[in-house]
Amino acid sequence: IIIKDEKIVLDMQTCEWCSYACYLLSQSSDLHPELIQNGLLPSLINLITITPIHTIHSNISTARNQPVIVKDKKIRTKTICSAALVNITLLSHIDSSVAIPICISILQQVDIDKLTKINCVTCLYNLAYNDNNCKLMLQSGALLPIVQLTQSVTLSTTLSASMTNLSNINRRNSLLLVKLDKAAENETEALQMKMRCAAILSRLSKYHSYYHLFNTNDVLDILLHLSNNVTDLITQ
Repeated sequence: IIIKDEKIVLDMQTCEWCSYACYLLSQSSDLHPELIQNGLLPSLINLITITPIHTIHSNISTARNQPVIVKDKKIRTKTICSAALVNITLLSHIDSSVAIPICISILQQVDIDKLTKINCVTCLYNLAYNDNNCKLMLQSGALLPIVQLTQSVTLSTTLSASMTNLSNINRRNSLLLVKLDKAAENETEALQMKMRCAAILSRLSKYHSYYHLFNTNDVLDILLHLSNNVTDLITQ
């Protein structure tokens, strides 16, 4: 009701609480399918696409009573909503195809955090078992952003960058370990995204009528490079 009521101006705090409530509901096994399909799913789509206003004055100089959009809070709402969509797209009895264009749109945005993009890729991965969903992905422009997401730095590059940065300053060994642990964590996330992207691309390549899309924007060259990956699943 809060999300659908056009008379209610949603501030960021309300959006965040609503998104968290939707996330908790998405984890429940007791919700009736109709409530998920017609209530929870549309609410998440609305929340992830709206731009909430911030009604609390910030420290920066602004005109009096002028709403301020705070980027970090808005992104946190998107992250929570995308996590809830991951849960819903796992439900085969729910038609979650409405989330496909939204997820693709988020993948195309440069200012979205990595976790939200991983969640959106996971949603598409969960939905790629269905032929109609795959065709909708291709029609909605999924190919290029998914291909581009496979291009990430290697673990050795990430670790060597951390080592180089630390070699120039005199710090304790514990800081080095923190940096290396963070680099390994980032690489694990990148590998997960790359594997899911590769799996989606494998599914999308089934449809001959869309092969012309693979001949644009160096898609084939990137796929050829990806096929030489050291990870067996990605190579397959």
